[in-house]
Amino acid sequence: MEAFAAVYRAELKSFGIDVVIAAAGNMKTGGPAKTASALQRVADGMNSEQRELYGDIFEKFAGTLNKMQGSGLDSQSAAKRVIEIAEQRPAPSRAPVGEDAEEILRLIHEKSDAEQDQIRLRMAGLEE
Repeated sequence: MEAFAAVYRAELKSFGIDVVIAAAGNMKTGGPAKTASALQRVADGMNSEQRELYGDIFEKFAGTLNKMQGSGLDSQSAAKRVIEIAEQRPAPSRAPVGEDAEEILRLIHEKSDAEQDQIRLRMAGLEE
């Protein structure tokens, strides 16, 4: 996405079109109950081989995601922030949406890909 945005930003600038990456942090998407239900359907649909290979790690991931859903930014607040970003002049190349998004953007610029992967795994409850 970063590469596409950079190319589009350069190509469309002469037309007065700004391209901005609105980097989202933790978001409430469809509500915690809907997410928990979808994750449970996936878990229930696993065959024995899938359960053996992925059951424990999927359970950790689902538990962490369900906890995160309760603390994310709601869609109305996210939409309001995106509109604020879109109306900025000059437009930023990227802007955070949500309290934790600024920290995520900072990590992207300061950490290596390997370090970012480890952080994401910890955030998802998949690694200590």
